[in-house]
Amino acid sequence: MDSCYAMYKTLFRMGYPFSYSLDNLAHYYEAYEGLMRHWQAMLPGRVYDIDYEDLVQNPEQVSRNIVAHCGLDWQAECLDFHLNKSPTATASAAQVRRPINRDSVEKWRAYADELQPLKQALEAAGIKIKKASA
Repeated sequence: MDSCYAMYKTLFRMGYPFSYSLDNLAHYYEAYEGLMRHWQAMLPGRVYDIDYEDLVQNPEQVSRNIVAHCGLDWQAECLDFHLNKSPTATASAAQVRRPINRDSVEKWRAYADELQPLKQALEAAGIKIKKASA
């Protein structure tokens, strides 16, 4: 829900017209889930899934696990990505200049009533929506 809400509220200019429709977002997210299941089945152990909530709760450990999965050596600078001065051209350009934080976790819940059609469509597709954290 957070991923879909983040796309829904972002003006992408010329790209991603599906992101302006809750129905289309649900279909695209369902397709994403199917694609990920396909690659996990085709390449067992190669696709490394992480949970965003785990990442923001324990950024160093989750980051270390990602780096290790890729067969790379750990560098402490991985946690200082926000200090990198290289240009970025993403919708989250301002966010990449900040450390990992919890600001977007469960942000969709503030708009739960408005996002109800999205939630219902995702659940109808068999996608589980996480319960609110305590």
